[in-house]
Amino acid sequence: MKAGKSFILHAVLCLQDNTVYSCGEDRRIVMVDIRNSSKPALGVWTNDYVRSVCFRNNQLICGTNLGMIAVLDPDNLTVSSRLQVSTGVRQVIHSGGAVLEISRDRTFKVNRHS
Repeated sequence: MKAGKSFILHAVLCLQDNTVYSCGEDRRIVMVDIRNSSKPALGVWTNDYVRSVCFRNNQLICGTNLGMIAVLDPDNLTVSSRLQVSTGVRQVIHSGGAVLEISRDRTFKVNRHS
């Protein structure tokens, strides 16, 4: 599967839609249909590196190296909301109503999110 033009930093599988979302060093978030993985179905360029992605409740949540958490519509990869949380997000996890975030500054934060 070719998802981008550089190394993949993180990927998440959405089984109900047969799609994989990935983020890479080329600053792209890419959606690939695993039934036709020869080319990306959709891709979007970002201003900063998206280091971590998670998928829950039909939302794609991304954490960036500049400390931003962005919530994207998984169908068209448009940003529905953004939140500055730290100096750099290493990992983001959506856990039933809360977004858990591990930062570059070695802090762990919980942000309430629906």
